[in-house]
Amino acid sequence: MKKPKRIFQLLLLLSLVVVFIGGYTFIQFYFRPGNIEGRITFKFLLSLKKVHQPAVLVNSSNELEKALVWLESTNKNKKISIAPPRHTKLPVIEIEYPSKPPHHRITNLRKNQTLVAINNSNTIHNIRLTSRKNQKFNIVVPPKGSNQYDIQFEECELHMILSCDLHPFEQEYVSVFDHHLFAVTDQHGKFKIKDVPAGTYLLKAWHPKLGEVEQKVKIWGTRTTDVQIEFPKNQ
Repeated sequence: MKKPKRIFQLLLLLSLVVVFIGGYTFIQFYFRPGNIEGRITFKFLLSLKKVHQPAVLVNSSNELEKALVWLESTNKNKKISIAPPRHTKLPVIEIEYPSKPPHHRITNLRKNQTLVAINNSNTIHNIRLTSRKNQKFNIVVPPKGSNQYDIQFEECELHMILSCDLHPFEQEYVSVFDHHLFAVTDQHGKFKIKDVPAGTYLLKAWHPKLGEVEQKVKIWGTRTTDVQIEFPKNQ
C-alpha cells in the first residue's frame, strides 16, 4: 500500500509543478509589453472650405501622413509615466530651417530631452514658441549654422507651435511626453508604438487640420495589436 500512495504523492507533486510553471509562464506572457501597429486614413467628407487641402497629405489610398498618435490612460485622473531605462541617454532631436511649404512638421520628444534648432539657409529665421505650460520664447537664428539653439521642455504638453514670423508657412508642432508611447504616421499612413505595457488605453490621433479622434485599445502579452483609424470620425 505504501508504494501506490507514494506514486500518488509524486504525481500530485508533479501536477502542482506543472500548474505552477504553466501559471507563471502565462502571467509572464500576459504582462510582458506588446506593440501597436496601425494605419490612419482620411475620408473626404469635410467641405474643402474647412480643410486647406494642400496641408493634408493623403495618398491615392486615402492614407494620411504626418498625424500624431499617442496613448493615454482611460482614467482621466491618471497620467502615464514611464521613465527611460537607467543609464540611457535620450538622443538629441534636431529640427532644421528652412522647412518646405505648405506642409507642417511634427516633432515629439520626452520631458527634458534636448531639441536643437539649426538654420542651414542663407536667410535669417526666428523661432517663436506658442505654449500653455512651458516658458515661451522668441529667438533669432542666424544663417548658415553659425549658431544652434538647445531647447528643453520641463512640462508635458501637446501641440505647442514653433513658428517663424519671417516665414509664416514654417510651423513645427511639438509635443512633450513623460513616456515613449507615441508615433507619427509615415507616407502610407502607418505607425508603430513599441514596448507598450499590458493594459487598456485610449489611443489618440491628431492632425492640425483635421482635429483629434480616439478609440480604446487593449494590449496583452507580446502580441502586436493592429488598429485602423479614420479621419473624420462620425461626420
